[in-house]
Amino acid sequence: MDSDRFWQLVDATAARAGDLEEQTELLRTELRRLDLPDLLAFDAEFTRASHALYTWEIMRGADIMIGDVSDDVFADFRSWVVSRGRSAYERVLADPDAGLAALDVSDEEEVGAGELFAAVIGEVYAERTGTEIYDAFPDRPSADFPDGEPAGPDVGRNRRERRAHFPRLAARHQPAGKLRFPWRN
Repeated sequence: MDSDRFWQLVDATAARAGDLEEQTELLRTELRRLDLPDLLAFDAEFTRASHALYTWEIMRGADIMIGDVSDDVFADFRSWVVSRGRSAYERVLADPDAGLAALDVSDEEEVGAGELFAAVIGEVYAERTGTEIYDAFPDRPSADFPDGEPAGPDVGRNRRERRAHFPRLAARHQPAGKLRFPWRN
């Protein structure tokens, strides 16, 4: 399982699904077909992809899209971005403002379903082996919670700074003068 095969599976399930819950079930079917080494390699690729999105810039973009995000919500958000497929993922990495602005978040619950998308790998592993993946491999990195702080500079500690840093994203998700919480900066 290399990066290309990982993205082929994600892209194929995204193309066939109507929403993230359906995509998760399609992915479950695909993962059940993999042998254990490929399943573990898929998990490693997923973790690598999630960690690459673990930046202050992408976290602050998520703040604009769905409101202030906690560590848990940011993990779900990163899983959701991965679920959108390779092209969307690479656009977000290359230019978080344009890449995130191009993603449709008409339903914030869809972003929360990123948790289900991420969990399916461990569920298939446990189903197959009778053991939780992190019990079998306690030193395995977690896709949800990388060690340390997000990478890169913090691009905006308050909403006005974030809006200035993410003009496309802010225009789409927070029309000028309409901050979600106007009593805060």
